Amino acid sequence: MRGERGAQQKEWNHRTRKAREDAFIQELFNFGPGRFQPQAEPEIVSDDSSDKAEEEDPIEAEERKIEESRRKIAELEQDRPLWETARRERERREQEEEREKQAAKRARERKTEAERREREYRERMAREAEERQKREQEERQRREKERKHTENRARWAHGPWTIQRALERYRFLCAQFDNAKFSPADPLTFDDIPWPILDCSFSVEDIEWSAVEGFFASVKSRMRTQDYKVFVEKSHRR
Repeated sequence: MRGERGAQQKEWNHRTRKAREDAFIQELFNFGPGRFQPQAEPEIVSDDSSDKAEEEDPIEAEERKIEESRRKIAELEQDRPLWETARRERERREQEEEREKQAAKRARERKTEAERREREYRERMAREAEERQKREQEERQRREKERKHTENRARWAHGPWTIQRALERYRFLCAQFDNAKFSPADPLTFDDIPWPILDCSFSVEDIEWSAVEGFFASVKSRMRTQDYKVFVEKSHRR
């Protein structure tokens, strides 16, 4: 009796489970034509084995995926403050690096400008020193020339004036003239030229051809013929 009731209960459980599975499959089939296909009836190995897990509902699977996506989005939203903080920190570092680059660039430009000004200052100082030295040298040369001219005039200003002394003065001035090195800084002047003149003192107006001829005619008798010839030739070249 007990065994018969157990068999009936077992049969009832099997039919109930089978009906539930058929209804579920039919519901899936009716949900959308072509979207889902009825699943094969699970094979029952034996009445004693546990029921297999029911096939997962695709709608539930889709909803679970959507829910999972929402959960991940929510997690990302929770991390948004961290992202914003990291972004602001990155932007701050980039701005700081840019400011440092600009500051370094301005420092290089200031250094280059300072070096240029220093170079120009040194060059200007060097030019001014050179020009100052040149002026000082010219002034020394001018004073030295004036001193020589003064000494020359004083040298021949005293004592009786003769043809011999006029010849000696001419030769003395020729020697100075031949040894002198004239330049723009030390130009040739009237007093530097050894004028062949007999007069003790003279000016530009006294330099005439007749006066020069008179000088050479007067000194000719005071030297040998060969010496006189050389003397005249050198005077002409001079």
